[in-house]
Amino acid sequence: MTAKHFDVIVLGRSIGALTAAALLARRDFTVLVLGQGERGSTYRIDQRVMLRRAFTMLAAAAPTWRKVVVELAQSQTWKRRVTPASPMMQVLKPRRRIDVPPDMALFGREIDREYPELRRLVDELYGDLARVNAAADEAFEHDAVWPPGTFW
Repeated sequence: MTAKHFDVIVLGRSIGALTAAALLARRDFTVLVLGQGERGSTYRIDQRVMLRRAFTMLAAAAPTWRKVVVELAQSQTWKRRVTPASPMMQVLKPRRRIDVPPDMALFGREIDREYPELRRLVDELYGDLARVNAAADEAFEHDAVWPPGTFW
């Protein structure tokens, strides 16, 4: 067996792990990605078996993700292959269904239709989320670059 040195070992095969590995490799780090086998096509919630759906990336419109895609020289591929989902998500309950569309006005109408008494709480939640996302986007506006050999 040949001994091999890696600057970084990334554990997992999520979009975050793969993105981190790709960005580090672009910056001349030697990267090893360790993941596990294939996921099953279903999962369980309580006694219900749910089918896995196509991948949804809610952060796709975030400036941070756009920077990652540009750095990996994948912006054109991303634009060609990504299909916006509308609705982004559906919540199903007995005798109720809520569509969560990407448009806030449409989402407001859905909340008004199904849960008018919760509208104020939903608006507050989304206001808080907008502030947190703005702070995260501002933090990621600055490049964090570690030259090879100086990461640790």
